Amino acid sequence: MKELPNRYLLGIAVLLLLNSCSIYYAPNAHNVPLFKGKDDVRISIIASHGGYDYKGTEIQGAYAITDKIGLITNGFIAHAEDDNSPKSGEGSFLEIGAGYYKPLNKFFVFETYNGIGAGEVYNMYRDRSSSTVNFLKYFIQPSIGFSSKVFDAALSSRFCALHYYSIQSNSMENTGNLLGLKYDVPLLIEPALTLRLGWKNVKIQGQYGLSFILNNPEFDHDGLNLNVGLYIGI
Repeated sequence: MKELPNRYLLGIAVLLLLNSCSIYYAPNAHNVPLFKGKDDVRISIIASHGGYDYKGTEIQGAYAITDKIGLITNGFIAHAEDDNSPKSGEGSFLEIGAGYYKPLNKFFVFETYNGIGAGEVYNMYRDRSSSTVNFLKYFIQPSIGFSSKVFDAALSSRFCALHYYSIQSNSMENTGNLLGLKYDVPLLIEPALTLRLGWKNVKIQGQYGLSFILNNPEFDHDGLNLNVGLYIGI
């Protein structure tokens, strides 16, 4: 009789081992437009890389509708594979936001944006089972930056709350393990450093961003977004 519980526990342990290191959230690049005035437009095309070796593509846009109010939008897709197993993952994410910006002098700008986004993450595990989760992200992102004709630098920090509203899996075991996502609200803080170098309207952008979970250390997420891309300011 004692063998059944032991076998059951062993089965759970094997399942967790097979499906470990799958992530259910990865941070996207910070959109830091550093507006100087009304009708400013910013567009960025970005290639990103995470701590779990995913490769991502991001497109960002921003528009200053007044001399104080700006809009931002971000799109993000990513894919990762394990060369030694069937394990793979992919995700997509879209968000919009609005906020306040204020040039402090000729070069320095303060801004803060609030927004909401929706994303989907698909994982295939080593045992060839799979899952798809959908989530909403609420965020606030203050930043301060220096902007000149040839060089920009900015520090930003994004505070996020995630809500997982849909979980699907072709494995009963995976469904049980993932149900905790629906009853939890992961809270994260995500600082980033953004550097740009080039000309007045076209610059090469590099950004180093981190993501730290605040309330659930067992939440499986990527803690890094390292990206480089083309930044256009009009």
